[in-house]
Amino acid sequence: MKPRFIRKIESFFSPNKRGTVPQRVNQKRLSFPLPPATVTSGLITRVSHIAALLQEAGKAAIAVREREKTSAPAFSVFTAFLPIDENRISDILAWMLNPTETHAQGTAFLSAFLSTAGIPAPTSPPVVRRESATYAIEQNRRRMDIVVDWPTRSEFALAIETKRDSAEQPAQATDYIHHLSKIRRDYRLIFLTKEGDPPPSVEISDLTANQKERIIPMDYPQLAQWVEDCAGICQAHAITHFLRTFKNFILSEIDMTPPAAPPEIKNAIASSPENIQAAYEVHRAWRETVADIGKVFTDNLARRLAKKSKVERGVDCLNDEWGGINIYRSGWGAYRVRFETACPAKWQDILIGVHNTDGMAPSGLSADVIAAMRAMERSYNAKVRREYWEAVAILAQGDAFWWTPDFLWKMQSGETELIEEVAGRMEEIADAVDKIIRDAVNRG
Repeated sequence: MKPRFIRKIESFFSPNKRGTVPQRVNQKRLSFPLPPATVTSGLITRVSHIAALLQEAGKAAIAVREREKTSAPAFSVFTAFLPIDENRISDILAWMLNPTETHAQGTAFLSAFLSTAGIPAPTSPPVVRRESATYAIEQNRRRMDIVVDWPTRSEFALAIETKRDSAEQPAQATDYIHHLSKIRRDYRLIFLTKEGDPPPSVEISDLTANQKERIIPMDYPQLAQWVEDCAGICQAHAITHFLRTFKNFILSEIDMTPPAAPPEIKNAIASSPENIQAAYEVHRAWRETVADIGKVFTDNLARRLAKKSKVERGVDCLNDEWGGINIYRSGWGAYRVRFETACPAKWQDILIGVHNTDGMAPSGLSADVIAAMRAMERSYNAKVRREYWEAVAILAQGDAFWWTPDFLWKMQSGETELIEEVAGRMEEIADAVDKIIRDAVNRG
């Protein structure tokens, strides 16, 4: 039996025996011309097929949910509970590389990493440090993400710089090499990026050829393979499971393709030409539908924010590579508090932080803004991320949160709780950084 709303539409637009529109429709009162009966009938047929397909797909989805109860294939601790940024990745790598850590595997993971990087393994016990200062050079406030140091006998040090989205800071790798060369006879710098690109500063630096050779670019596929190797040699089941989950997260960082559709849904679509046509109609409308939802959400958010702040709206929040919304206050110059979806079509993150519309960030303001955001009651793990951002924090991972049906419906329905949550966060940050920004602008 057809859904009731479909039957109502059909009865309203169906032509009578004479082939004309029913008399109960007063065309003079309509603000648009009524379409011909043949076109209307075709549209009704397409809508009926779409409704039937959605019913069939809904039944298939119930079967999928029952099957997934025993496997939870979409779950990942890294997207569900742990906002992953460069610092979190470095924390995990340092934990794996430290022989005294709770994984209880001794030097097994460290030895596998050295083998992956083509570095001979020293024999003395290492010391592993996070955020190790470059105290031996003039730029002594830099912090190396990870340092594995063998201070006795071999006098060897291995530094690791982890990059997820941010670019190399000016002369960053060059300064690290200068520091390492002053504290150890032998050293290496692993420069870890998604694509395995070498640090750009090295080509224009004053480093010698020998120093440049000590920089080893590493990409995410190599990192994932090392983690898999560690899972293979690990003797603790719980750690093995964690490592394989971490490996899958690393691979998801370079393969932005959404998860494959369940076979039950695909079979429902492919079961008839009408279902294939209906699925095509839905697919064709999807991007515009999401764009419309994004506009509804940003309209509601802008109205709420305008009560306390000046609001700037650029592009659609869900339909542009860098869609977002800014707020600012008098005396802020080019600075803004920004809420942004970073390239949602490629399954990236939701960001919040302090933005510089002049594109001059990061500047001398960044350290103070980052400190202010971290000191807030609702603390943010803020950092310098990329051009234009003075400080930015990840609110959620895009593929696990931003485009989920439940969240899209909250945006579409104008749920007050969601609007208040986002607006409240933006206003809290604006309050926390207001004096910092004003003072910076006044200093010129």
